[in-house]
Amino acid sequence: MKKKIKYILEYIPFYLAVKTMQAMPFALAVKAGRTLGALLYRLSGKRVTMAENNIARALDLDKAEAAGIIKKAFTNVGITLAEFVNLPQLDRSFFEERVAIEGEENLIDAQADGKGVLLLGAHIGNWEVLGACLQYKFGNVSVIYRKTKNIYVDNFINSIRTYPGTETIPHRNSIRKVMSNLKKKGMVGILLDQHAIPEDAVVVDFFNRPAATNYGLAIIALKTGAPVVPVFVIRDGLGSYKCIYEKPIRPAKSDDRDKNIRDATSAFNTALEKIIRAYPEQWFWVHNRWKVD
Repeated sequence: MKKKIKYILEYIPFYLAVKTMQAMPFALAVKAGRTLGALLYRLSGKRVTMAENNIARALDLDKAEAAGIIKKAFTNVGITLAEFVNLPQLDRSFFEERVAIEGEENLIDAQADGKGVLLLGAHIGNWEVLGACLQYKFGNVSVIYRKTKNIYVDNFINSIRTYPGTETIPHRNSIRKVMSNLKKKGMVGILLDQHAIPEDAVVVDFFNRPAATNYGLAIIALKTGAPVVPVFVIRDGLGSYKCIYEKPIRPAKSDDRDKNIRDATSAFNTALEKIIRAYPEQWFWVHNRWKVD
């Protein structure tokens, strides 16, 4: 009962804040999100320091360069939150008019294999817009997500995430559902850029530092033969985006299962590094990615 009351008390201000932002015109909500990001930057002293240290080490930057990028990264987080809560008011025409497409031939190439497509994503640009963008354009899209502890908050977030028809799959015990969707020639997305707990992880390099990375995507790709397409929605000005499809990754198979998983996961991390190096100010550096280093 105490936990339920705690969750309700947490949910009420969250709900009111979201409803306030949803009542704003989209352009105004985005500007409010930018202000929110700046506020979060000022209030997140330890996180800011950690993020600055991580980006300085990853990209070989001096302190001033790192600080400038991290400030922009917090702004991106605020804008992303504002855009996400307003997804239900955005229709197909919004995505057709505001999302430029790059490399769609890479997705078409992967679909031609006839095994469904695994989508490799990251917390970069607006990762929440990505699911809606794909669903409106192609349909039959599902995404794996990590549940929030607060069930009321989780249900509310999930109602937004599924608004355009995107299916969500809780990350725990998700493999059977993913396999089923791939058999139906569907597309399944997973964000692979955050620390994974030991029982779900293989430790491989990420920006030349050991990082515990979830091995689920590698296992599914190797088992099904489904190609993995890195795809990202990058912010290209306020309220405008570009959806970038990279070349499909088709993991090689040998008799050494552990090596196959490690090699595939390393290839996924390399693809993530590429997009983060191109748009460092849009990645979620505030997450402690290198807990095992």
